[in-house]
Amino acid sequence: MSISDYVGDAWSVNDELREDGNQVEALMAARSSESTRAIQEVFETRFLKKCNTSQTNANANLVNGFAHRISSAVATSGSENTLTLDHLIKMKLAFDKANVPVAGRIAILDPVCAATLDKLVSITHDVTSFGERILQSGFDRDHEFLMNLFGWNIITSNRLDKGTFSDGTTSVTNGVANVFMSLADDNTKPVMAAWRRMPRVEGERNKDLRRDEFVTSARWGFGTQRVDTLGILITDAAKS
Repeated sequence: MSISDYVGDAWSVNDELREDGNQVEALMAARSSESTRAIQEVFETRFLKKCNTSQTNANANLVNGFAHRISSAVATSGSENTLTLDHLIKMKLAFDKANVPVAGRIAILDPVCAATLDKLVSITHDVTSFGERILQSGFDRDHEFLMNLFGWNIITSNRLDKGTFSDGTTSVTNGVANVFMSLADDNTKPVMAAWRRMPRVEGERNKDLRRDEFVTSARWGFGTQRVDTLGILITDAAKS
């Protein structure tokens, strides 16, 4: 693991706005909150990308003989690289054969895949107790809990890694890397993160430009801990 990400955000308030504006302090508070939200989005985006790059592209990434990297066209009932229930079953079997704990399994799917599930099964949005803890622990913004299906607590994210990906058999050019993982405890999490600097705001007066300037900065890094508790399902980023 290395501290590789250095992220910042900056904004300013000039004297004219303070003199002529209305509810400037409320605007300042809202802008600060927006800065925090933006950093959270970058953190999630880079975490999900690390999940994908922790595997070897164009390779099945076998664990105990079962693929942990699956292209959606592999399934017999799949078409146009879309999600099928067979994919969830295949990934469940791969995790079972890797002796991954049954409790704490989570699947993070692109909303396009969620739309596919809407067509395949009757969706129930009742959040399981484990799914509720997931949402409360960092996935509570811009995410939807779909269901628990075949042991997977399924939620959505728009920040999954996108590009040209392969499982060694089938390549998807407009692909999205849906993530399957175990969050049973710290020992089973496939990717670990460390913050060297939590988001910190600093400000100063720029007398030449007659404005107050603010900068938010943060530093963190990711490291691959285990590959046997990680799965990637490659689907088309647009077709449902």
